[in-house]
Amino acid sequence: MDYSQKFVLPSSEMRWFYNWNENDFQSVLDWLKSILKELSAEPNREDYYLHTGNPDKGIKLRPYGNKRHLEMKFLSNQENRINPFKGKKESWTKWSIPLPKEFLVDLKEDPKWIGVEKTRYLIKINLDQSLPKVLPSDGKGTKEGCNVELTQLRVKEKKYWTFAFESFSKAGKEEKNLEAGLEFLSLNNPPEIIQTGISCGYMEWLIKEVL
Repeated sequence: MDYSQKFVLPSSEMRWFYNWNENDFQSVLDWLKSILKELSAEPNREDYYLHTGNPDKGIKLRPYGNKRHLEMKFLSNQENRINPFKGKKESWTKWSIPLPKEFLVDLKEDPKWIGVEKTRYLIKINLDQSLPKVLPSDGKGTKEGCNVELTQLRVKEKKYWTFAFESFSKAGKEEKNLEAGLEFLSLNNPPEIIQTGISCGYMEWLIKEVL
């Protein structure tokens, strides 16, 4: 195993968590499908989050096919914003490394790890050109952009939902790309229900609302 195969991914994000019902979820999904008709769910997956007790540090095991990656995420900046979406704007640095096969162990009975089942719907906003372009999440070749995510969660047999913007950049423009993604979707008449959630990252949400 070559442990040099690691990478650092800075990002700017806004995320909300909800105790919706199925109708609430469907209304947001229908809105996203009005923006990208071919939107469909990604294959279900289950991530395991280490209970760090610190909302500014996230550690998780994420499946990639028959492999797992260890991902660590550190909060570098946080600020409150009001328009066009109200919530916490956060800057994170992510570090990821593929793990050898001996790490493919069952964590379901380990109380230190929290299993989060995810069914994700993603849109990619391509910002390479002057005008934003909406693509499926597997759109290739995008260097500057912002992902929009709607995900149904299941934790300890209970359903939750999350909605998020997560920017990326090859040129260090993560914050600018987040702002562009927020502005673009705000012009597409987002449902008011998006503003009703708890704005925070995964670990903060797990600590406050689930554990």
